[in-house]
Amino acid sequence: MSIRYYVYIGDTKVDMMLPQIDPGFAHSRETEVRAGVSLVGATRKVAKAVPDRVARLERVVRHLQDHMDIGTPDAPGAYFAGILPARMLVQSPDSVYFGGATETTEIGLGGSASHLVTPSMPASEEIPMGSHMPGILRVLAAVSETGETAEEPGLADDVHQANRRIRGPLQNIEVLAKLLAYEPGAHDGNAVVVGSPIYVALAD
Repeated sequence: MSIRYYVYIGDTKVDMMLPQIDPGFAHSRETEVRAGVSLVGATRKVAKAVPDRVARLERVVRHLQDHMDIGTPDAPGAYFAGILPARMLVQSPDSVYFGGATETTEIGLGGSASHLVTPSMPASEEIPMGSHMPGILRVLAAVSETGETAEEPGLADDVHQANRRIRGPLQNIEVLAKLLAYEPGAHDGNAVVVGSPIYVALAD
């Protein structure tokens, strides 16, 4: 059995998908237990614990693996998964960005810093980020300093520049993400992929 060391868990996406996948899994339930005849058939209710953060995530991941189109960073489907070297940047009190690459694809992943397993900074209510394309574009522009947030054609350059400006250690990460944008051959012949992570974990 493999053990993941999670860095980021997209709780908002998990909480959105889990009731659609398995409504009973998302809530605490009560089970009636009937005692023996000597106790005159008395019943008692035993409450089951609400599944924790990791259990909820793993239930969603199993469903996606069984039923959804999951590709790789180099050939994404509706989702993509894989292991790649990347750097992490907490750009503002509420924004986290993972920039990485394979031999043929540059990858940008953006989300809320509140979903870090050990948040390094408190979430901010003044500058909402989330894992949606407008927020990711804003962080990309801030990091890359190209200012290309208004139009889609600047996306590939923003990812390329941002991934080269991030400082810090390069770590192998395992990721499962929802595909937001895919531009094959967008920068020097390399594809560019932008995604909203469902989880990010450290990898060997």
